[in-house]
Amino acid sequence: MFNKQEFHQKQKKKHFISNEQDKIIFGKSSYHIRVNDLNHSLKTFSLSNGQEVFVPAVIGIVSLWYTFGSGTRLDVGSNSAPTLTILPPSSEELSSTTIATLMCLANKGFPSDWTMSWKVDGTSKKQETSPGVLEKDGLYSWSSTLTLTAQEWTKAGEVTCEAQQKSQTPVTKTLRKADCSG
Repeated sequence: MFNKQEFHQKQKKKHFISNEQDKIIFGKSSYHIRVNDLNHSLKTFSLSNGQEVFVPAVIGIVSLWYTFGSGTRLDVGSNSAPTLTILPPSSEELSSTTIATLMCLANKGFPSDWTMSWKVDGTSKKQETSPGVLEKDGLYSWSSTLTLTAQEWTKAGEVTCEAQQKSQTPVTKTLRKADCSG
């Protein structure tokens, strides 16, 4: 534990986080900590100006983030690659419109800055991606939507969704049209 003099010296620095067993001390500005233990009890603390929070000894997930100024967010936690699932267009959509909408769901990734992209038979396609949503377990989920013409979908052999984050290995999921009904 810091003595009072060490604590004030460290506070003069821009920002610090010290983790001593079950105690976390926060420096200047505003931090948030979320603790999710194995009993699924979720506690969130918002702290500022050198406040201390005592977190019971927890075996589980701790998610920490700091908000700079008007909205830049820094996530602190363990890297985790999301699991991808591709949802093909519905048979109702294909029979009643001239478009085919595919969705790629990315679940349980960390940090929040994964980007998603699509390829149809190896050719990159434009898409829309939702911002990451922080789940109760401290991990993020996203979705990305690809809109093709019904004709493009009919001709497609395979569609690939890829999630990338600069410090991690990309994750891909491929849907083969032959495996879809409709």
